[in-house]
Amino acid sequence: MAKYDEFVDAELNKILKSGENVLGKALIWQGPGIMLQLLLLGPITAWLFMKYYFAVITDQRLILMHTKMGFASGLKKMNMGVVEVTPKELSNVETKGAMNQRRVILSLKNGSSRTLRLNTFASYVSGQKEFAELTAKTLKGLI
Repeated sequence: MAKYDEFVDAELNKILKSGENVLGKALIWQGPGIMLQLLLLGPITAWLFMKYYFAVITDQRLILMHTKMGFASGLKKMNMGVVEVTPKELSNVETKGAMNQRRVILSLKNGSSRTLRLNTFASYVSGQKEFAELTAKTLKGLI
């Protein structure tokens, strides 16, 4: 079991619908890509501009639990709010990235998009490595 599995599971028990099955979990972030972070003094950029989420893909939707990264203390066990992405909002889902830096790009029907970034080597929650492909496959099947 990974370090944050128990916390994520406890929070999920509060919001899962009856009969909804969890397929995968990951720690993801929204913000500049790795190259831009390197140009903009990585850790400072991460602390100031990036938003972190515990992401959970179920057989019905994508759940994003907003959490916080401390400047020196690391990832917090906090649920600062939940964002739900349902298949009816999506027009396309694709994965991109190289090596351990992956992206899931959610194209929304309103014309906007949302890029979820993850490091497949991270071990904050179980299933981090498989999350990008699993999410794309699951959501494409539901669109």
